[in-house]
Amino acid sequence: MRRVAEGVWCIEGSYVNSYILQTALNTCVLIDCGLPGSHGRIRAGIRELRDGGCTPTAIILTHGHRDHVGAARELSEEYDVPIYAHFLELPYLDGRSQYPPADPTVGGFDGFVSRFLTVQPRRIGAHLQMLPGSDHEVEGAIPEHLPEWRWVFTPGHSPGHISLFRQRDRTLLAGDALATTCMDSWTHGILRPRRLWRGGTPLTCDWVAARHSVRLLARLQPHAICCGHGRPILDAHAASELGCLAEAFPLPPRGRYLRCAADTNEFGVANLPDKPFDYLPLALIGSAVAVMTGCLTLSKRSS
Repeated sequence: MRRVAEGVWCIEGSYVNSYILQTALNTCVLIDCGLPGSHGRIRAGIRELRDGGCTPTAIILTHGHRDHVGAARELSEEYDVPIYAHFLELPYLDGRSQYPPADPTVGGFDGFVSRFLTVQPRRIGAHLQMLPGSDHEVEGAIPEHLPEWRWVFTPGHSPGHISLFRQRDRTLLAGDALATTCMDSWTHGILRPRRLWRGGTPLTCDWVAARHSVRLLARLQPHAICCGHGRPILDAHAASELGCLAEAFPLPPRGRYLRCAADTNEFGVANLPDKPFDYLPLALIGSAVAVMTGCLTLSKRSS
C-alpha cells in the first residue's frame, strides 16, 4: 500500500488499483474494490490503517465494471457499510441489465483481451445505495463520509461513471475516466509505464461523453492524478499533462461506439449500435489453415 496524498492510500494491483481515503474523524472510505479475489489485499490495507484507529464507513464505486467491484459485496458485509454508486450505474449492479458489450474491434492490447471476457450484470447485495444527489446533479458532496471531497459526473467509459476531487490539495481520483498508462499498448499493458491516456478503450460506450469528461477534469487543474489503471502521477506537471490530453483527446481509429454511443438510461441499456464484424478470429483461422497446409505439404515432400 502506498501513500499518494494526505490521507489517500493506493492499493496497487497487478492490473487495477483501489484506494482508501482517511478522514479527520479516524474513519476511512474505500474507493473501488478491485477484481474478484481482492478482498484479502484490501482488508490487509484497512488493518494496516486501523492501527491508528481507522474504521471503514462506506464504499464508493467510480463505476461498476468487474475490475472495480470485485470485493465490494464481501467488504460491505464484513464492515456493514453502504456501497454508493451513481444512479445510472445501479441497473448494472443490482442485476437488472448488462453493460454495453465490450468492443474488441478497437484493437490494441485491451481490445484483444476483451474478446475473452464477458460483461455480466452483477448483484452486489443489499448494501447498494444511490450516490447522494446523483439523480439530478452533475457534482455533489458526501458530507456524512467525505466532508472534504466532492464527486464529479464523468460518463463515457460507463454510463454513470464518477470521479472524486479534493479542492484543498487538488487531488483527483479519476477511476477509468482516464488512465496513467496506455492499456492499448501490449508493452504498456504489461509493464505499465507512466503515460496519461484515455480510459479502457474496449469498454468505453460513449466517446463524445468520454472526451467531454476528460476536458472537465482538466479544468480542475489537479496536482495529483490517481486512476484505476496505472501508477498515480504526483508531480508539478500533472495538470499540464492532463490539459494536453484533453486538448488533443485521442479517439480510437475505429470501433462500435465511435460514431454512435450506446443508448442507456436509469433502467440500463436501451439500444445499441450495430455490432461491427470482427476480422481477427477469421484471420487467425486462415493463418492456422495456411500453417497446417504448409506442414502437410512439407510432410508429403519429405516422404
